[in-house]
Amino acid sequence: MCIPAMRPDLAIAVGAQVRMGPGNEDALDLWQHGIRCNGEITLLVSADNPCRSCQCSGATPSHPAPYLPTPLRALHQEGGGLGPLERELDAAILREDYEQAAVLRDKLREQREGNLSGVLQANAAFYKAFGDADLPAMEAVWGKSESVQVIHPVAGCIAGRDQVLSSWQLILEGGALDITIHNVRAAATDTIGWVTCLEATKAGSRTGRVLATNIFQREGSGWKLVHHHGSII
Repeated sequence: MCIPAMRPDLAIAVGAQVRMGPGNEDALDLWQHGIRCNGEITLLVSADNPCRSCQCSGATPSHPAPYLPTPLRALHQEGGGLGPLERELDAAILREDYEQAAVLRDKLREQREGNLSGVLQANAAFYKAFGDADLPAMEAVWGKSESVQVIHPVAGCIAGRDQVLSSWQLILEGGALDITIHNVRAAATDTIGWVTCLEATKAGSRTGRVLATNIFQREGSGWKLVHHHGSII
């Protein structure tokens, strides 16, 4: 085992991933801070924190470099990575204080559930504004930053809040439509969240199917959309 006597229920992937304890080893495809060495789950190794089992630094076939999908990597580097609880949990595991780690684990679970719920509510608000052709509601959904961007189906990238909302104004002028979402997958950290889904739309006799990715960022006490990408299928 890479960290001696680590309890399996405390082997948690912190950062962009969820816990990797028994029965939940493949809860998400993303991982940021949890890897395996010799079949065991361990903390991320690096030159500053080598694996205690094989002393590698992580840049080997057994310890691949940590990966985040490209659209999320920049947000992660800007502060979407380890939050205070994750850092405390990391430190508790490293010093093998498993009683404290268990407490932090439960707090982290509660926090993540709240984050995920908030992201899903923001996602629902986006699709309600879309379906209702409600421009004020759409304006409220989007973030205030000029870094927001949208890629509509068969269109290029539109960046900047004013430009993004202008594009939505043109779309919503077409009127309300029935829109339902399927195959929803979502995840969240303290500061960013992302949702992928299939949009099924109907307006009169016209129907459409679009694969969508929505990225949200925490602003104050709420979640705001900062990136939407739709691709026709």
